[in-house]
Amino acid sequence: AVGVDNLAVVETPDAVLVAGLDSAQGVKEFAAALEADGRIEARSHARVHRPWGSYQSLASGAGFQVKSIIVNPGQKLSLQMHHRRAEHWVVVRGNAEVTCGEETFTLGPAQSAFIPRGAKHRLANPGDAPLEVIEVQAGEYLGEDDIVRFEDSYGRCSLPSAPQAGAPSAPQAGAPSAPQAGASSAPQAGAAAKPSAAAAGAEPGAEKSAAEAAS
Repeated sequence: AVGVDNLAVVETPDAVLVAGLDSAQGVKEFAAALEADGRIEARSHARVHRPWGSYQSLASGAGFQVKSIIVNPGQKLSLQMHHRRAEHWVVVRGNAEVTCGEETFTLGPAQSAFIPRGAKHRLANPGDAPLEVIEVQAGEYLGEDDIVRFEDSYGRCSLPSAPQAGAPSAPQAGAPSAPQAGASSAPQAGAAAKPSAAAAGAEPGAEKSAAEAAS
C-alpha cells in the first residue's frame, strides 16, 4: 500500500485482512460472518497439524480436493476407510509404506497408489526423513468426518476393541448368577417352604392362575 496510514494488515497463507486501526475490533464480526457462511477459514488454519504430521488443502472444487500430506519420520496414519470418496496418492519426497486392502507395499518419489472407496488403507513413513504425498480425493462428499478408523496409534479408533481371548464375558442383565463354591441350594434351617395352592386346598388350576397373575 502507498500513501495510507493507520492500517492493520494481517496475512495468513489463506487470507489477508486489511482494516483501519480504529476498526480493529470489527474482526470479531468479520469472523462471525465467515462462520455463518460456512467458510473453512473460520474453523481451521491452512495447514492442519495431527499427531503423525500435517496436511494442507491446495485446491478444491465440486467433487474433488487436492492435499499436501507430510508424515513425520517413523509415524503412520490410522488404518481407515471412507464411505464416500476414493483417493490417489503420489509420493513427491521420501518413501511411503502403503496398506491398501490386504496388500502392503513401498512407494518412492514419483510413484503412486489408488485407494478405492470403501477399501481399508494406511499411509506410513518408515524412513528417517519427512514423507510428502500429494493426495487427490474424488467423491460426492469430502468432509473430514467421512472416516472409519480400525487401528490407530494415537487412541482415535472409531471402533471398540475386540475382547481379549479367554476373557470372561459380562453377565447378561437378569441372568441368574452361578452358585458360590460350597453353597447349598437347600432351604435354610427353620425356613418354611411356601405352600402351593394345591396343598392349601385351592381348586385345581388355581396355582397356575396365581403364577400367571404374578407374571
